[in-house]
Amino acid sequence: MACSNCYNGCVDITSDKCVKYTGVDVPALGIENGDTLLTVENALVAYLTSVMTGEGIILDISEEDYCTLVSQYLDDLEDVTALELFTALIKAACNLQEQIDAVVADIAVIEADYTVDCLEGVSAGDGTHAVLQAVITKLCEIDTDLAALAIDIDTNYVKLADLNELIQAYLDTLVNTDKAYNKMIPYAAIEYYGPISNYPETGDSFDASGAGLNYWENVYLCNGDNGTPDKRGRVAVGATSTPGVLPMDPAVDPGASAFNPAYTLSATAGENEIILDVTQIPVHTHTAVVTDPGHYTNIKVNAADGNDWDQVGGSGQPIVGVENRIYNTSSAAEIATTTTLDMTGISVVNNDTGGGLGHSNVQPGIGAYYIMYIP
Repeated sequence: MACSNCYNGCVDITSDKCVKYTGVDVPALGIENGDTLLTVENALVAYLTSVMTGEGIILDISEEDYCTLVSQYLDDLEDVTALELFTALIKAACNLQEQIDAVVADIAVIEADYTVDCLEGVSAGDGTHAVLQAVITKLCEIDTDLAALAIDIDTNYVKLADLNELIQAYLDTLVNTDKAYNKMIPYAAIEYYGPISNYPETGDSFDASGAGLNYWENVYLCNGDNGTPDKRGRVAVGATSTPGVLPMDPAVDPGASAFNPAYTLSATAGENEIILDVTQIPVHTHTAVVTDPGHYTNIKVNAADGNDWDQVGGSGQPIVGVENRIYNTSSAAEIATTTTLDMTGISVVNNDTGGGLGHSNVQPGIGAYYIMYIP
């Protein structure tokens, strides 16, 4: 068939491949005059498809117009497509929603019930603005009151560096600063090695009960009077009745030995003199050695005439140790005859010794007055 504006020599029966585009060039779509109709159609379809997806729409937006919230989701701010922009906007909106939710949560905490004891015109459930305004009003009232009373912070508050000096200045104004108890801890027994009468500087002293006078006011000698412990001749030992969960050393535990005193407060124990009895001295033995060989009693007989043998030396005692010995005398041989061997009956008694006196049990010490401040 015959047609106009057809390619010369076109043998394809598809009309859009034979029809020639005679319009103006469209660089944005890649269309030029002389393209086949099919080329033009494909260009239009491709463009429309990209427009529908947003990828084909290139937006001409200045980089300065993008805020940080949106631009953080764009890789490049040049040649941004509609799809890229819409995606960035959606992500930015979601981010913003998250921030809003967090703020709302914080606001919920901020808007919780307040304690408004000293504030006026608001209740616990009033909003933050109302409570804050009430606080501002209260502060203004306080400031006004301070100004009205001429209260100056520098007058009523001091620096830490000045505190010690001010305290000392205050103490110097007290009437009783010259009293001994101002330097003492209440109820603490203190060793004192100075004089207790005719105090050199003031002439003050203690009365007969041990109570201090004048300079020693409220100070007492620890003599067991006036509510004081009697520390005369005694040293202090820690009480075993104090609270504590740890076990006591067996050397001092009253439950570990009968020799460990149970010290309660003010309890006393110990002696200066110790007398040992038989049960307390070391076990020992007294050994006595006695030698008794025995002896013979000699009866002197004259064997010749039966007369008694003369006593020797006129002592009236028989000769000892002459058993069966023959003595020649002027008259005849005389033989000493002995009785049987016998013991003398000697006995030995171990006499008691020792005086039963005590011995000193005093540790080295030094005398001191103990004084106590009792308010």
